[in-house]
Amino acid sequence: MPAFSENERDLRNYFTHPTREYFGVYYNEQPVGIVGGENIDSTWGKLEMKKLVGEPGLQGKGIGKRAAFGFLYHTFMIRNLNKVYIQSRNITCAISI
Repeated sequence: MPAFSENERDLRNYFTHPTREYFGVYYNEQPVGIVGGENIDSTWGKLEMKKLVGEPGLQGKGIGKRAAFGFLYHTFMIRNLNKVYIQSRNITCAISI
């Protein structure tokens, strides 16, 4: 995932774009990352999921996994989409229901 802009206005524009939906990831009531979808296509019922736990000391604790599960629940059960694409380093996969 490329680095985000450090400009607050650019970040706000990026995260509020209508084809994106992001949520904060919290651990012990502190923000530690983001999880969300890009290229949301309600017509075809699909999106591309991205997640990031930015604190290196918190990686490997299952925080991102729980955030991903919550986002997938939101995507399939609340938004009623039916396909999620996930990119992880050199691997791309699709999850469908």
